[in-house]
Amino acid sequence: MTTASLISQVCAISLTVSLFVAIYVILRSRGLRVVLSASLFVAFLVATQLSVKIVESKPFNWRYPGLLTTLHFSCVVVAVSVYWTWRGEPRKIFPWSIPLLRWVKTVVPVAISQPISVVFNNKAMVYAGAGVCAVIGTLSPVCTAVISSCCGRRLTVLSW
Repeated sequence: MTTASLISQVCAISLTVSLFVAIYVILRSRGLRVVLSASLFVAFLVATQLSVKIVESKPFNWRYPGLLTTLHFSCVVVAVSVYWTWRGEPRKIFPWSIPLLRWVKTVVPVAISQPISVVFNNKAMVYAGAGVCAVIGTLSPVCTAVISSCCGRRLTVLSW
């Protein structure tokens, strides 16, 4: 191992530890469950992005980000269906489980922006590194919030 690669590994590990420490410091007042949920979200997001990068690079050269997105969201639908069925509330799987106006304000913006974001992110992995894509991907919640606001949802100042 060269000195340069050792330094880059130490920097990467330090940055990763710093990120999770920052998540803990920011969210500790909300309890351990919230800290763990946020930490797991970040860990799974990074793992997913790195997996997509591996699949889209040599030797695999996968060039179908739309199919990857379809598989991704199909798994989400199955997981959500299993969860609500396990909780004994299978009616929550269906769109009519909440009022139409609330559905338009809360579900439609996410349903529009999330698949587009995932497709663009998967396609960007072909051209840019996972780190750059992750940084750009942080704009996705902001875009979703703007679309939600345009659909009539009122967001608190802290949510921005």
